Amino acid sequence: MISDAVAEPSLLQLIVAYGHESDIGLLSLREKLHGVGARCEAASCIPFSELNRALATSRPDALILYCHEALKNARHYLSEATRLGIPAIVVGPHTESSVMIDLLRNGAEDYINYETDNEQLMQRLGETFQRIALRRESNYAQGQLHCILSAQPGTGVTTIAAGLAFALAGGSPGRVSLTELGASTPQLALILDQHPDSTLSSIARRSHLLDATLVRQAMVSHSAGVELLLEAPGSLQSTELSAEQVRQLMTLFRVTYQHSILDLSNQRTTGNLEAIRISDSVFVVCRLDVPGIHLTQRLLGELLQRGVSTSRIKLIFNRQGERGTLDSRSAADALGMSPTGVLVNSPAQVNASRNRGVPLKQISRFSSITRELARIASQIASPR
Repeated sequence: MISDAVAEPSLLQLIVAYGHESDIGLLSLREKLHGVGARCEAASCIPFSELNRALATSRPDALILYCHEALKNARHYLSEATRLGIPAIVVGPHTESSVMIDLLRNGAEDYINYETDNEQLMQRLGETFQRIALRRESNYAQGQLHCILSAQPGTGVTTIAAGLAFALAGGSPGRVSLTELGASTPQLALILDQHPDSTLSSIARRSHLLDATLVRQAMVSHSAGVELLLEAPGSLQSTELSAEQVRQLMTLFRVTYQHSILDLSNQRTTGNLEAIRISDSVFVVCRLDVPGIHLTQRLLGELLQRGVSTSRIKLIFNRQGERGTLDSRSAADALGMSPTGVLVNSPAQVNASRNRGVPLKQISRFSSITRELARIASQIASPR
């Protein structure tokens, strides 16, 4: 079972920065913070003018930017918090959704309206702090979680997830896991020609007994160094895990593996949304056509609204160069985000990999797509 240390993390240490000393709501905000899993001493409430000095001498678990009026100040200090890797929450008045999305795009962990009623405010603060605390506590366990998903089917999510996992395993055999979680139709066991004795569905049935040993027993060790948690080959329906089951499984992955790759397909089930919430990085795969761009825009907006900061979102363009597709520069301009990787259309290599049931890098080690997947994997393994 998961330890209480993860389920009930210690209080977050906060700095609250405000725009004006006349912000009357600041005192009541401090009182609320202590009731939702955070600690903020009086000395940690400072004006914006003192924030840079404070961040130079201390490293809080999170930063609250309390903006009574001018939200433009928040954007300036968000960039500094993002640079230092400190989660920043903007608390301000009711404003246009475009303003909130702009702040989220610029690194805010969340935007919370202080004008809402007390119960909703407390709930929103509590959920945001819990998200930050779970990431903080999980980071102590070293292992990292990486979700791969898309806004629509047929974008190559499973191929990319497997490609990244096997590229990572080249430097850490036995320390990388790959799981197909909540896909509409599971494919991974067929693609890799595996016949597991234990499956994801068996894990779900015994989640009340889940521990690191049980997870290890359910994993299939691939000869190329990746540990696989699979559905039975030929299954037409994936096992849908609850948010609690996913949280259990992800915590055990963190303490067992150096990197865990989660193939979420294009499904946003309750369990998949929980995986996204607690992952270190969220890779969004986009097709280079007009529908793909529009749907990816919607997905990115949804992720931002759910509190996934842009620092965690990584965009991958797939099948560049396929006849009739858009160029990657135009797609990046439309999405307002530069891609982490661009994969060229490689049907011969991908189809050969799937038909033979072997990892892509074993089919064509020096092809453009394999080299690009290896480059993205190196960024995962050695983040700046």
